[in-house]
Parts: sequence; C-alpha cells; structure tokens
Amino acid sequence: QVIKGWDVGICTMKRGEKAILRARSDYAYGDSGSPPKIPPKATLDFEVELFEWREKVKEPYDMSPEERSEFAAKQKDLGNAAFGKQDWLAAISAYDEGARYITFGQGGDGGGHGHTHSHGHGPCSGHHGGDDEPELSDEDKKLAIALLCNGAMAKLKVGEPDGAKFDCSKALEFDPANIKALFRRGKAKLALGEHDASMEDAARVLELDSANKDAETLKRQAELDKKKQKQKEKAMCSKMFG
Repeated sequence: QVIKGWDVGICTMKRGEKAILRARSDYAYGDSGSPPKIPPKATLDFEVELFEWREKVKEPYDMSPEERSEFAAKQKDLGNAAFGKQDWLAAISAYDEGARYITFGQGGDGGGHGHTHSHGHGPCSGHHGGDDEPELSDEDKKLAIALLCNGAMAKLKVGEPDGAKFDCSKALEFDPANIKALFRRGKAKLALGEHDASMEDAARVLELDSANKDAETLKRQAELDKKKQKQKEKAMCSKMFG
C-alpha cells in the first residue's frame, strides 16, 4: 500500500518519464505524519521515474483457454512493438508473459513458463493447472512457438543464453522440427560453450533445410570455437605441468 499522492500522480505519467510528485499532507501522511522522519502536516516531494507498468489482469488459472489466447496474442503484439524499437527488456517481459499464459497447463511442469515456485511474477498461488487443461489448438501452438522463439531472440540480444535455450526447448516441445527454435537454441548453446550440442542443432536445421546459410555458419563457428577451446586447454596444461 502506498500513499494517495503516488496513486494519483503515477497514473498521470508516461513510460520513461521523470517527474517530481508533490503531495500535500492529505495526500501523504496526514496530520500525524510518520515519526520520526516525516513531521505532521508535511508536504512531500518525490522524484519519480516510471520505467514500466503492467495492467492488472486475471491469472491464467482464472481464465478460459480463449481468454488466455487473446491475452497472449496482445502480449505478442506488445513484444513485437518493443522489439522493433530495440527495447529488448520490454520485449522479453511481454513475450514471457504471453508465453506464461498460452502454455498454462501444458506439459509436465504444470504449464508455468520458466516455472519456479514464485513463477517469477510474485508468490506462488498454488494453482498449477494440470490434466484438466485441454491441449492447445494448432493456432495456439503457433502462438506459443512465436512467443517463445521471439523471446529467445530478445534474450540473445541482451546476453541471456540460458533463458534463450530454455525458451527454444519449450518451443520444440510443440514443434520438434521448428527451424527457428533449433537455430536459436544452437546459438544459445554456442554462447554457453556447449559446442557439440550447438553443432547438433545446426546439423538438424541443415537436415530440414540444406540451403540454410545461417546454420552452416553456426556449425562452422561452433567447430572453430571448440578447436580454440581445446588449444586453450592444452596451453593451460602445458603451463601447469611443464
């Protein structure tokens, strides 16, 4: 719970805006103040910067599949708009939120995208979906894959290969032959130093699309990095053991 002045003032701000919010005592701590730091009947100035906000919506377990699909599609649009502006963090936030909703109840982890006990969005409510959730329609599977692959791309942009790898693996659960998911997972694995696994994903892309130049480049880069890593390890051993 925050003071009334914050509730009123922040609602007038735009994303990225900086402002001084001046709150009279009746919009702050009232006649009594908040001893010992804030005296009675004090007018307060707050320097505020609004980084982002999120509209309060129902949790996925309170929505129908149709509502989850509609919300996820809106998040995809928001993510695409942010990606186009190279606002990678905003894009990731939107894609992750959309994926969390559209994948709810799907898979062995209860459908929580990037599931931990806090869900990454606040304390766990105890509602994890389950066997009563219907399988996604073909259109919703496409939406889930798009959210996950786009999110992976944004995470690669900000140097989060672990998250990108997770998203791509999740997308491949819906479509094991998805070229974008395979390629971006291969890039994430390369960034993590998993050279053999990266080459495997690149090779799988080339099985599906033999003319894929990006996959050829990825495979060669993984081979080169693996060779460099072995040379580096050999040099270190020579220094240690003479």
